[in-house]
Amino acid sequence: MKKFLIICFAFFVSFLRCQAAELSAGKLYEQKVNSVFLVETQNSRGSGIILSEDGTFVTCFHVIEDANYIRVKTKKGDEYKVVGFKYLNPDEDIAILTIKTTKKFVPFVPADSASVNVGDMVYTISNPVNLQFVFSSGMINQLDKKSIQYSAPSSPGSSGGALFDTNGNLLGMIASQYSPSKAQNINFAIQNSLYFSHLTDSAKNNTKNQPWSDFVASKISKKDLEAFVNHAYQYNKFSMLYKYMPYLYPDDEIASDNYAFQGLYGLSVYMDGNFDNRNILNDSAKWFARSILSNKSVEESAVGLFVVSLFTGNYSGMAAAYESLKKYPKSRQVIIGVLERLLVLEKSEERDETIANQYLQG
Repeated sequence: MKKFLIICFAFFVSFLRCQAAELSAGKLYEQKVNSVFLVETQNSRGSGIILSEDGTFVTCFHVIEDANYIRVKTKKGDEYKVVGFKYLNPDEDIAILTIKTTKKFVPFVPADSASVNVGDMVYTISNPVNLQFVFSSGMINQLDKKSIQYSAPSSPGSSGGALFDTNGNLLGMIASQYSPSKAQNINFAIQNSLYFSHLTDSAKNNTKNQPWSDFVASKISKKDLEAFVNHAYQYNKFSMLYKYMPYLYPDDEIASDNYAFQGLYGLSVYMDGNFDNRNILNDSAKWFARSILSNKSVEESAVGLFVVSLFTGNYSGMAAAYESLKKYPKSRQVIIGVLERLLVLEKSEERDETIANQYLQG
């Protein structure tokens, strides 16, 4: 009987401990969820970690790399506009941003890096996919001076979210995941030391209420602007390149040998689909036309101009491109093939045979 009572007591204590652990996790979420932002731009969303009482927060640079504007939201639904920055580094994937408010926030406190070990249990709060303020758990799998690999589930939208320990102390910022098509649940966070050291940097404020890229370009050095453009070019981030390249290389400083490239990267941005298509295509057409008029890369530029004009329905642009390919019969034949295919599509859809016929009969 006594042995039975001891077993029952042990089971009861174990049950209470489990219940306490669950309650602790729930309480931890309640305490920390208000220290995380939902970060949104005109075409992306992610997460942010509040680092100081005034709402200064850190997020991944790639979340805001081609922003026109940035706004943040709390779980309670409060919304704030980002009005400045303290630190931007595309290569380290870090952006420390500021908001304007009189509200006081409860920031995350960094953990003691010396006490962090592989196997430690960790939690995350972030905004994966179309979900908001999701709480997950896992453990530390590997770590070094710059990053932490962890097993708590993360997805696009989690970037910029908080990775923290069982005491609620911040371990790092969620930054990336290994390709889900090649591996499962291999996620990485940026160590605190890489961004907390810049928390005391001077803030640059958008007092003129400029579009974000205009504001950033006016506040950073030429060296930093070059780093932005080089990063965008290296990683094929065409939207970011489209935003910042004109500030580094104004139109009147671009050599004619590079006109075709300007048109090509404008067309690449259009295919990326993140900006107003008409404006991008008009820019692209302008550079292809300049290249043709400068007698530089004529064949490539004429084909590019034709494609852009086809997208916009610009008949005169298609005609100019077609005319410019007189000396390039193979490319001209490709265009004729496209027009013939377009004519077939127009007939099958019972549309006016205007676009293709105009050139095939000309």
